[in-house]
Order: sequence, then C-alpha cells, then structure tokens
Amino acid sequence: MAVEAGARQQERVAGRVWTVRLDPHGRPSAGAVKLSCSRPACADQRVPGGAAAGRKAAIGHVNTHLARIREGGGPRGEAWCACRAADCAWHTPDPTAVRRGGANPAAGAVRCGGPVVLTVYADRTGRLWRIAEMCARCAAAISDCRVLDTAPPASRTAPAGAGSSYRSSSGLEERFRCG
Repeated sequence: MAVEAGARQQERVAGRVWTVRLDPHGRPSAGAVKLSCSRPACADQRVPGGAAAGRKAAIGHVNTHLARIREGGGPRGEAWCACRAADCAWHTPDPTAVRRGGANPAAGAVRCGGPVVLTVYADRTGRLWRIAEMCARCAAAISDCRVLDTAPPASRTAPAGAGSSYRSSSGLEERFRCG
C-alpha cells in the first residue's frame, strides 16, 4: 500500500487551461458580444455596449480565474505542459510562412522542458484569452504569451508552516493588463 500511495504522488496531471472568447451576438447593429468561457461552471454572457465593453468584461473574467488560481496555490509543479497536450499547436509555426533568411523551422522544433509556469495569452484582436499551466520552454515559444508565475518543483515539499507555494509580490490581476 505504501508503494502505491508513493506512486500516486509521483503521477503527473494535465495542465489546466481556461479559454475566454468574445464573439458577435445577434445583429451587428445591436452592438452586443457574447463572452464564453471553456470552464463548465461559467455560463455564456451577453455583454451590451460593443467590443470595448466586451473586452473589459473578458479581462474581468480572466482576472477572476487568476484570483482563484492564486487562492488555490498557483501553478502546479506536478502538471504536464498543457501546450504539449494540444500537440504544441499553440506555437507551431505556419508551414506556409517563411522566416527572414528563407529558413523555416521544423514543426516540432520546440520541445517541452523547464518548470511549469502559469501563463496568459491574449490575441492581438482582443477576442481570445488563454490561461494555461505549461512548461517554460513552450511559453517562451508562444508570441505574446506572458508568464505570471512559476510552480515550485514537484519533487520538493514545503516545510511545515511555510504557507502557500504561490510566490507573487503584486498579484496576478495587477500584472495582467490588456487594452
């Protein structure tokens, strides 16, 4: 039994991913957008006031999730890279795009590695936000991806009374600003 319990502690879990998205809602002249979240507990919301109001609501929603992650101890060191679970598609270059100088890297050029980090990604159009636990190497390979926190190594245990493993001097909400 003791060996079985130790094996469970060493098991890794999939990195968590939250996706918040804005889409048009109804007729364009109505000026409303639909805010949807990938978490089952989050119901879709209709946001009146157009794209600017929708982006503000989406950022507030993202910050709510970030606050809950912080309360839960931050990123988990025992998690697998969420980007890897998505076949690293978040940073795989477009095969038709050619870099300056003519060299195009292989699709699998970036390999997972490094500590688990909590990241946030916001696309340039202001319609998609992704919060994910992933490895530091994949996070570095994704353009416009911000690392908010690093998980402690999974093999180390905190001494009694050490408190939360989450290390942040200013909170996630203050470090994530879009628009």
